[in-house]
Amino acid sequence: MFRYVHLVLGDISHYRLRSALTIGGIAVVVAVFVVLSASATGMGQAIVGTQGSPRNLALVDKGIVDFCQGSISAGLVAKLRRWPGIAYVSPMVHMVLQINGRLTQVRTVPLDSYQVVEGAEIIAGEGLRRGNYVIVGEYLARINGWQPGDTVKIADTELEILGIFRAPGSLNTELWLTVEDGERLFRREGSYSIVVVQAEPDQDVQALAAALRKNRSIARQVDIAPERVVYDKMNESFRQVEQAMQAVSILALLVIVFGIFNVISLVTSEKTREIGVLKAIGLSRREVTGVYLLEGLLLAAAGYLVGLALGAAVVTWLATSATISFASIPLTPVLTPRMVGLSAGLSALLSLAGAWWPARSSAAIPVVEALRAV
Repeated sequence: MFRYVHLVLGDISHYRLRSALTIGGIAVVVAVFVVLSASATGMGQAIVGTQGSPRNLALVDKGIVDFCQGSISAGLVAKLRRWPGIAYVSPMVHMVLQINGRLTQVRTVPLDSYQVVEGAEIIAGEGLRRGNYVIVGEYLARINGWQPGDTVKIADTELEILGIFRAPGSLNTELWLTVEDGERLFRREGSYSIVVVQAEPDQDVQALAAALRKNRSIARQVDIAPERVVYDKMNESFRQVEQAMQAVSILALLVIVFGIFNVISLVTSEKTREIGVLKAIGLSRREVTGVYLLEGLLLAAAGYLVGLALGAAVVTWLATSATISFASIPLTPVLTPRMVGLSAGLSALLSLAGAWWPARSSAAIPVVEALRAV
């Protein structure tokens, strides 16, 4: 097949406008695939790792779907603080507020345990303290351009950003303030969305969960599960969107089949006489088919390279100078070698699929009939 590359290049040069339009169309399709796939990968990386400590149990209101609406009582929290085998009890309130025109996940956390229980690390500025202060996750800081010392307005109160923290997964997209300040600002004293308890180092977590569930008072009020399970439920919608974006990006590549099919069909219909000449001088049906498969493959390869460069440029721009988000989760598109390899392989297969039928049909024309063509 590659012995006749000069014939293919001649065709591409002769039909340069058609070839350029085909290459441009494939480039746009590949660029869309790259950007969508990179955004889906960024979404996956934003939520991955939000598993919580294996020593943590999460308690949420009985049967509740959106635990942000929960109202666990202070009395239950006090009971948990006296429970043997529990090292930390962290009552928290979750809510979504509009800050600077963006929906933002806000969490109130206990000063004495938030870093230990949630695995948060201060990477800029200082840690949280009481008063009109907050700390923000590194992803949230990036999407808003926040730095320590900046202020945000919540509940008609100006709050200073003391620091920026790094924590597992989507926790990096949240803004945190102390439980006491949250109760003051939101008038929600003694009522919590979720309570996270961490077992003592020598305490079996499953045994602790079983003991808590056996207590009728506790079991009547809350569901008890590993913190990982709660985060999995929180992130399910994001995973569905991620999968949908990947599916759409792959469907976009199918356009390559139609583009290559159309151009090879036109070329072969216009070059019926030349095909007859090729067969007359000794080329087999298989070799003629290979010539036009090669033409489709070269057009797709050129379009792929242009599209990959365009898509990579857009991904780089989005990652460095722009931000995209979904449901207040900021996303950083990520272009991976696996994605490049997948897109290259799919583009090659789809281009061959698009070129195969017209190439095979043209090669099947009898020599006499082809030579009679005008």
